[in-house]
Amino acid sequence: MAAKRKRAAHLKPVPAESKGPSTTKKGRKKALAGLTPADDSASVEFVTDALVDLGYVNEERAERAVGEARNAGCPPEELLLEERVIDSDQLSRAVALRYGLDHVDLGEFHVDMAAANLIPVASARRHLALPIAYVSPQTLLVAMSDPANVVAVDDIQMASGLDCRVAVSAGEDIEALIGRLNTLQSAVSEAAHDDETDEDEGIGDLSELRASAEDAPVIKLVYSILGQAVNEGASDVHFEPDEGDMRVRFRVDGVLYEAARVPKRMATAVVSRVKIMSALDIAEKRLPQDGRVSVTVEDRAVDLRVTTLPTQRGEGAAIRLLDKDTAMRTLDELGLDGDPRKRFEGSFGKAYGAVLVTGPTGAGKSTTLYAALEVLNSVEKNIITIEDPVEYRLEGIN
Repeated sequence: MAAKRKRAAHLKPVPAESKGPSTTKKGRKKALAGLTPADDSASVEFVTDALVDLGYVNEERAERAVGEARNAGCPPEELLLEERVIDSDQLSRAVALRYGLDHVDLGEFHVDMAAANLIPVASARRHLALPIAYVSPQTLLVAMSDPANVVAVDDIQMASGLDCRVAVSAGEDIEALIGRLNTLQSAVSEAAHDDETDEDEGIGDLSELRASAEDAPVIKLVYSILGQAVNEGASDVHFEPDEGDMRVRFRVDGVLYEAARVPKRMATAVVSRVKIMSALDIAEKRLPQDGRVSVTVEDRAVDLRVTTLPTQRGEGAAIRLLDKDTAMRTLDELGLDGDPRKRFEGSFGKAYGAVLVTGPTGAGKSTTLYAALEVLNSVEKNIITIEDPVEYRLEGIN
C-alpha cells in the first residue's frame, strides 16, 4: 500500500472539538450546522472520481468529460458544471472529498462576521476565499472553492496575522457572502457621492441641522447600516466620531468589529438622523440622551434603544438592536440542559429569593430571564418586572 502524502498544515481537516467560532453549547450547535466533516476513509485521485463516488455523475459520463476536457483545455469538472450536469454545491462537495477536507454550506453555517471582515473585500473576491470562523484564537477557518490555491492562503495569513485551516464551499455561495460584506461600504460611497454638503462649511443653525438629517442620502445610509446590522445578527451598532471619518462598528456574538467608515462631513447628519428617529433633541449635544423607537428593517420588526454621548471629537451614538422576530427564546432553545437546567428552573420557581444572571454584552442575560418569564407567565399569576429601559413587551406581564 502506498504511503499517504504529507499534507500542508492548511489542508488538514479541522479537529472535531475545535470546529466553530463559539465555545458555548448553543454556539457549537449553530456553528456545526452546514459543516460536513471530511471523509477520512475516502481515497480518490481526481475530482471526477469523487463526483462518481458521490453519485452525481455516472462513470461513463465522467470519462466522456475527461476526453472533452483534453480538447477544451480545461478541467473536466468545469465542463460538467457549464453543461449543468452538476451544480456548484455538488462540485464543492466533490472537491472536498478529493482533498479530504470539510465541506461548508454557507447557507446554513453560522458565519462569524468579525472573522470575515479581517481581509479586504477585493482580496476575498480575487481569490474566492473568505474567513468564516475561528478554529482557535490563532487559527481561522477559511472557506475556499479551490483549496489548492496556496497564494490565497498566504494572502489571508499575511492580512490577518493568523494561521488558516481550509474548508471547501461553493464558489457562488462565497461570492454571495462577499457581496454582503461589500454592500454597506458601497452604500456609504453612494451616500457620500450623493451628499452635497460642503465639508469646510459644516452645518450651522438648527434648521440646517434638521435639513441635513432629512436628506435622502443620509436617510438611505442610516437604514443601510441598520439593515446590514440586522442581517449580520448584530446586537449593537456604534457610531464613533474620530479625527477623520466616523467609525461604524457592529457587535456580533459579543465582539465588536469595524463595519464601515462614514465621511466626516456626513457624521453630524447621521447622528442627527438617529436622534430624530428616536425622538431625541437634536439641538442638545452637550448631554447624553436616551431614546427608543420601533422600525421595520429588512421586513423585520426591530426595536432600537438609542444612546447618544458627547465626546471630544464630536457626538456619537450607540444603538441596541432588539429583533422582535428572533429575540424571544424558550429554555429549550437556549442550550441549557441537564443539572444546570434543573437548578435554574428550581430557583425561579420558588416563591421568594433572587436569581442573579451575569455576563458580557450580548451574552444572553435578558434573553435568559425573558425565557424564564415565559415559563412563569400564566393567568393565575401577577408578574411585574422592573427594567430601565423595558426591552421586550410581553402579554400578561406588567
